[in-house]
Amino acid sequence: EAAARERLDEALRVYDGTARDAPEIEIDLAWWTLMDARQRRSLGRQLADTVAKARRALRPTIVTLSSYDGEAKTYLEAIGSAKWPVVRDARDTWKRRRERSSKVVYLTPDADEALEDLENGVTYVVAGLVDRPVRKNCTRDAAQLHGCEVKRLPLKEFRGAMKRRREGILNVDVVVHILLRYRDNGGDWAEALSVALPDGKATPHRLQPRAPAVREGDSLRLGRVVGRKGHLGKVEIPVVTPPRTPR
Repeated sequence: EAAARERLDEALRVYDGTARDAPEIEIDLAWWTLMDARQRRSLGRQLADTVAKARRALRPTIVTLSSYDGEAKTYLEAIGSAKWPVVRDARDTWKRRRERSSKVVYLTPDADEALEDLENGVTYVVAGLVDRPVRKNCTRDAAQLHGCEVKRLPLKEFRGAMKRRREGILNVDVVVHILLRYRDNGGDWAEALSVALPDGKATPHRLQPRAPAVREGDSLRLGRVVGRKGHLGKVEIPVVTPPRTPR
């Protein structure tokens, strides 16, 4: 991992606004105001995980946070983004597109055409949006309004290789992990999707049983609820091991 971090640090050092020898991944934070506090916290965790994956990637890839200003900047800096090995740009996606020579492709699950390959010098934009409930076509329509090319990840084309992996709306860190893995494995979408997509298992917090309601006057002792009349009711709390995050 140390060598991977050194390669990423070197790529950031020589970055002059365009990643000519590699694709660039841009996280579009312009959607920040559409999210509530819970969704913003979720996005913050996803971005931190995105950075961790970028640090471990065998082939260095520039990750840029665009629209990095206002409330988004304030929140993300509070969770340590100032130290992340990323490019922080206050310009929005469309101003960056106008002022830079690189080609831009907006990745959206609502696009008709699948992404076939990652090209050096091209910026691939991922919406920094926790979309629950799902806003159908919003990222696609926004990109097309600005005349930007749109693509989707080739989930349908490689469904057979995924084996019960979770599809649909993917977290930002999952999308970025797929792209990084595709670069690292030499261009194998099936392998990248198999490794990076969630396995469909319930998350640990959803597997934990709800504790029984403890009424006023009851006391809790060693996993047993002791009622007013001394009745014991055993509370079984299984230990759940969270699934390992693939690298």
